[in-house]
Amino acid sequence: MKSVIIIAITMIVIIGIFGLLATEIIDLRPIDSKSVRVYEDLKQRQNEWIAENCLNESCNDGKTISEKINEFIEINKNYFDSNGYNMYGFDKNGLDKHGRTESQGTKISDAYNRCISSTIMPEKCESEDGQFCVKNNESRVYEHCNQQSRLMNEQFRQENNP
Repeated sequence: MKSVIIIAITMIVIIGIFGLLATEIIDLRPIDSKSVRVYEDLKQRQNEWIAENCLNESCNDGKTISEKINEFIEINKNYFDSNGYNMYGFDKNGLDKHGRTESQGTKISDAYNRCISSTIMPEKCESEDGQFCVKNNESRVYEHCNQQSRLMNEQFRQENNP
C-alpha cells in the first residue's frame, strides 16, 4: 500500500513538472536563445492584436488582415527599448548593433555563405590523411570567410558613421 502511494505522488510530481514546462513557467532554454523567445512573444502579441481587431478577412477599421499585420510591424518598429533598439534589433537610424542597415547585414550573410560554399574543396587534398587535410582546409576557409565578413562589416560601419 505504501508503494502505491509513493508511486502516485511521484507521478503527480512528474506530471506537474511537465505541466509547468509546457506552460513556460519553468523555462529551460539557454540564455542565448532569448531572441527566439522574444520573436515568439512578438508573434503571439501580433496574433492576439489581430484577433481583437479582425474577424475573418475584414477588420473593424475596414482594413484587411495583411494591412493590420503591416500596421503592427510598423508600430513595433518605432518602439525602442532602454538600449535604443527596437524589437527587430535596429536603432532610430535603422542600424543594427554592428552599425549596418538590414540590407547590408543581408549582403554580408549572403557573401559569407557564398564564400563558404565556393571555397571548400576536399578534392584538393592529396595527403595520405585525407580527413585531416579536409578539416585543415575547412578551418582555413572559415578563417578566410570570417575575415572577409569583418572587412565588409568595417566598410559598412564607416559608410554609415562617417
